[in-house]
Amino acid sequence: MVRVNLGCPNFHEGWVCVDLHPRDSAVVRDDAVNYMTGRAPESVSEVMTKNLLEHLPNVQQFLKACYDALEDGGRICVITDNAEWLPFYLPVAIPRLGVGAHAVKKYALRFNTVHYSIFSPMHLTLHLTDAGFSDVRVNRLWRYAFARLRGIGFRRRAR
Repeated sequence: MVRVNLGCPNFHEGWVCVDLHPRDSAVVRDDAVNYMTGRAPESVSEVMTKNLLEHLPNVQQFLKACYDALEDGGRICVITDNAEWLPFYLPVAIPRLGVGAHAVKKYALRFNTVHYSIFSPMHLTLHLTDAGFSDVRVNRLWRYAFARLRGIGFRRRAR
């Protein structure tokens, strides 16, 4: 059973953690798309990403690579920004609250990051479904005052 945590700079027991800028020597230094594309078909049991999807220029390529690497019954869990959360669009930056991440250049420069996309529940559902995932569920996360979405999908072998 191989569990992969993508966009994870710190090591977590029980996971193969992959990040472009690891903070821990046990984390694999690689691009998430390259890493998943390099996995053998059906060689991964679970994929987890948190705050990664919005940074990828080609979301479908990434999700398809994850789908192909997952074994039958394998699961993906994606946590990403919720486009419905209005403070993302305020013309001020309050980085510790995540406010302004999508509207203020200063925020992007401070954290050396770019958000290529932002997803509503409908968008995340469509992306996961289009990549082949079934039993897709997307919900708003109360823990983050609804600023984040969690999408879960499964790989099911065609019968």
